[in-house]
Amino acid sequence: MQFFLARRAGRVVGRISAQVDHAHIERYADSTGFFGCLVAEDDPAIFAALFAAAEKWLRTKDMKQATGPFSLSINEEVGLLVDGFDSRSVLMVPYDPP
Repeated sequence: MQFFLARRAGRVVGRISAQVDHAHIERYADSTGFFGCLVAEDDPAIFAALFAAAEKWLRTKDMKQATGPFSLSINEEVGLLVDGFDSRSVLMVPYDPP
């Protein structure tokens, strides 16, 4: 796995992970990598840069496609919050303030 940070003016504005699940590759032989731990300020340019970094790293590991978001595996938290920021966080569900 590899972790990436997006910085703007020296300040961290986003993060993403990229990972290869060798058990998945062994079972499905589909060259799928994974991304997760995704959070960033509300700016499409930040998300684009984060995805580009994760995808580039996955390509160096011979992955042909990427799927996610998974925390670090499909057996952990999956997804990300895109609506419902007015609700309280819930255990085992990704949550970040708006």
